[in-house]
Amino acid sequence: MFFKLKDKFKEHIALIEDEQAAVETIMGEVQQMAEGVSDKAGMKKKLQELEKIDGQLSTKLSKLRKDINFYEDHDNCPTCKQGIEHEFKQETIEESTGKITEIEKAQTELDNRLGSVNKRLGEIDDVETEMASKNLEMSEHNANYKMAMNVCKSIKGELTEAEESVEAIDNSEIKKFEDDMTTYHTKQSQLFDDKEMLSLVASMLKDGGIKTRIIKQYVPVMNKLINKYLAAMDFFVQFELDENFNETIKSRFRDVFTYASFSEGEKLRIDLALLFTWRSVSKLRNSVSTNLLIMDEIMDSSLDNAGTEEFLKIINEITADSNVFIISHKGDQLYEKFDQVIRFEKVKNFSRMAA
Repeated sequence: MFFKLKDKFKEHIALIEDEQAAVETIMGEVQQMAEGVSDKAGMKKKLQELEKIDGQLSTKLSKLRKDINFYEDHDNCPTCKQGIEHEFKQETIEESTGKITEIEKAQTELDNRLGSVNKRLGEIDDVETEMASKNLEMSEHNANYKMAMNVCKSIKGELTEAEESVEAIDNSEIKKFEDDMTTYHTKQSQLFDDKEMLSLVASMLKDGGIKTRIIKQYVPVMNKLINKYLAAMDFFVQFELDENFNETIKSRFRDVFTYASFSEGEKLRIDLALLFTWRSVSKLRNSVSTNLLIMDEIMDSSLDNAGTEEFLKIINEITADSNVFIISHKGDQLYEKFDQVIRFEKVKNFSRMAA
């Protein structure tokens, strides 16, 4: 019995060594794979740049074709009613046609570059999928390692009992096994610590980490709510956020604009839509929602009359379960638009509530 326990102990020690070697091998493979996809951020940035250029080329191409159609269909200027010289029309059409050819050639080259970038990003996704599989395999080896360690501990207890039941026994082998087990236990603890640290760093550095996965769930909802509030304020654009909160704004769902391209009133509509969206997402995400909304001088800014009316409609929709305070200096102009008004006045350089 005693010697059978010793043989079993040796078998599990060998198993521990095999599992440890497997974990080290897989960790090396995963690290090498991670180094091989280190260009993912650069590829994503390049894809965004190429897509932006493609949008600009499409807009320019659309304008040139519109100009050609205009000169082909009109002989007189619609503004001054003067005739357009035939030679000038032909020169303009030929020049625009030449530019269209150049742009179409550029778009073909751009499509090839986009294809290469998308192909590389697909390769990176495949590598990350394989890395996930390797990490799962490494977890299985760690589980086997831990199980073998537990068996060794159990065998150690049985060996102690067997030692007490025999009169003469060679303790040198057991002492050696105990020393080996202590060494392996120390190595195991170090490996687990290293694995946890590496896993934490990998999750923080990877684009596909936990944060990004959570954001992916909410970006479609946020985009839907943003466009809903923009439409409610009679501002019909397509506003989209990506996973990194970079915005894309399309007017008439075709022409691409930046936030700076809009007037102050239009910018305020976008700001309000984002504010209401964050409020709605917070209510969805948390078990307790806020019923308080304070807006300072929102009615005194660059919001026009139409935008103001639509803004008040939205405010009225959310006041059913919220306490909304709107601070304004317009005074009598807005009194009739609210159910309750609290007026403050200046007395000796101090603000106090008016009677």
